[in-house]
Amino acid sequence: MNLEISLESRLESLGTQLRARPRQTERVLEEIRASGMISVIERTPLRSRRPSRLFMTVATGVACLCVAGLIVVLMAPSSAVGWADVAATWQAQPWVRGQVVFPGDNEGEMWISPHRQIWAFNLNGTLYFYDGEQRTKYEYHRSDRQITKLPLGSDDVQKALPLGALSDNKPTIGPWLFGTEKIVAQERREVVDAGRTWIDFRLTLWRGARNHAVLRVDPQTRLPVYLTAASSEESKNAYKWEFSYPTEGPTDIYALGAPRDLPVVDCMPATDAQQVLDRMAATRSRIGDFRLIIGRPAGLVIGGANDDCLPTTIVSRKGSRWRVEQREITSQVEPATARPADGDWAKWLSEEAQRHSFVPQIICDGTAVWENSERRAGHVGQWQRSGTTGPQDLLSGEDRLGNLPSAPDVKIASLVYPDLTPKRGWQFAFDAAPADAPGYVLIKRSARLAMAEPMVGHEWYYIDPAKGCAVVRIELFNLPPRAAVHPTAADTRNTIRFEGFASSPQGFWYPTVVSTESISPKPQGVQEYRKTVRYAFDFAPTLPDDLFVVGSHP
Repeated sequence: MNLEISLESRLESLGTQLRARPRQTERVLEEIRASGMISVIERTPLRSRRPSRLFMTVATGVACLCVAGLIVVLMAPSSAVGWADVAATWQAQPWVRGQVVFPGDNEGEMWISPHRQIWAFNLNGTLYFYDGEQRTKYEYHRSDRQITKLPLGSDDVQKALPLGALSDNKPTIGPWLFGTEKIVAQERREVVDAGRTWIDFRLTLWRGARNHAVLRVDPQTRLPVYLTAASSEESKNAYKWEFSYPTEGPTDIYALGAPRDLPVVDCMPATDAQQVLDRMAATRSRIGDFRLIIGRPAGLVIGGANDDCLPTTIVSRKGSRWRVEQREITSQVEPATARPADGDWAKWLSEEAQRHSFVPQIICDGTAVWENSERRAGHVGQWQRSGTTGPQDLLSGEDRLGNLPSAPDVKIASLVYPDLTPKRGWQFAFDAAPADAPGYVLIKRSARLAMAEPMVGHEWYYIDPAKGCAVVRIELFNLPPRAAVHPTAADTRNTIRFEGFASSPQGFWYPTVVSTESISPKPQGVQEYRKTVRYAFDFAPTLPDDLFVVGSHP
């Protein structure tokens, strides 16, 4: 479980300067269990006011590990107690309560109601309350002196998901109820302690320091008793969740301890804005299996356009497995490339890719992600399990989760279909008929930046309802707090344009060209940088299973 990558980073990561990667978060509907594909356009995210780092880190980490462990128990086969028995007993509980004392004497309390679809968390008075039925969440941070009402995002929906919706045939793949944690290994043992026999499930999560856990289940009640979490090297910073099953629990954030006299700030989007967010998520989920060739220029171009490129990356996805290949590094000088005579870039990229050798750099085998640090010709791959990228990250609408810095421009779906759900600390506005873009809709987001001089970061997303609510243009710019807000008023700005749209047989709309223009002041005057990336999709690929087998583990 990842105690270093915080909930703060996942939900409210804003940066200190603006470069070229738009903020995105994934929104999930009932039809979205799988995610889309994503590309990264490099930029530094904005940073808003932050709640307690301790709370955000712990809230994501421990809750993820605890409930992920519970899910494995529900799905793990047993000669004595089967997962179906434990699942039925678990789902019959009106409430599940978890209590823990973390290192540093920070007390945590978690409540789950499978039937009511409620998840709630309290860490030293900082409160979260998620209502799955109403698709809302309430947050209370003592520094705010208010309660914030927000829509549920992707991870939030999964937290409140009723366990009856879980599949029993994929015990290590999902769902990821808390954040993006994933169980990569599990072992069941029967142990005798204090004269009683218990069932211990030893779990390993794919990310974080304290990613080794032991979940103890009472074979008589068929319910979890406690869960311990520690690193593989030492146990001095371990913690232990203890579970109980009361008949009553908190049905609102006030029952968690929020003061009743505080104002509630309603950040729920209007109906028309919510419909656009939902359609974006629905389109992203339709991507299906594919093979993708990405063509990139050798570097940024100063002034002018850059239409020349080479195939640099091949991405393959088959079910829960995926693979990223990068062009092999050789001592040979790459030949200059020319535009295809007939303008068919997809055909040209496919043919050109056959002239080059590609090395597998990232492989997801369905349960974990492995990265290869060796790309030189004639060298054996050096594989190790990724500590930053999870199996679902490629297909997530959230670019901050495993943003694949070693494979730029891969996560195309989070760029074209980001989750723009309102977040705490962000301003959100929806324009159903922008004057400068007839036929489109516009979502504007902004937040104060953590910079020496007061500054507000702005993000404008132009969206085409006729193309599955795909983003067709993004404007990213910074301005002083009281300045007139428009991209042309900013000295530094980035514009990302999506062109050449096509639709897959599954109804996934995608661009074939993504161009980025960056404008920034320089001592010699305003400097412009441009980059063009091309995408060639095949939605009916032949992908053998051994394509997703890691050649050599550490």
